[in-house]
Amino acid sequence: MDLTKYDIIKRPIISDKAYKLSKHNKVLVQVHQDANRPEIKKAAEQLFGVKITKINIIKRPGKRKRVAGRKSFTQGQEQKRALLTLASGHSLEFFGHTADVAPQASGKKHVSRGKE
Repeated sequence: MDLTKYDIIKRPIISDKAYKLSKHNKVLVQVHQDANRPEIKKAAEQLFGVKITKINIIKRPGKRKRVAGRKSFTQGQEQKRALLTLASGHSLEFFGHTADVAPQASGKKHVSRGKE
């Protein structure tokens, strides 16, 4: 099967865990089931214009269900994800890192609502 770079990398995974990983120069993307590491690396480097040092692959099977006593898996739930570690000096911005900045103190004093 001949896959293009757009077929190999389907979409970025946007979640709390992926946000935390992005601070460590890592990106989590969903990839095609038949894609292997060299294909994923080549496609990601071409699409995003970054250098990738390491790829970890995560396969998530579909969820189990029972119908009339038979065990099966739900269709379309199988996923293959790739955790891409970017080389130092390279970065991708899927998230606006606004959470990195601590809120400034407003200078207001605490007002109690009970007896003093």
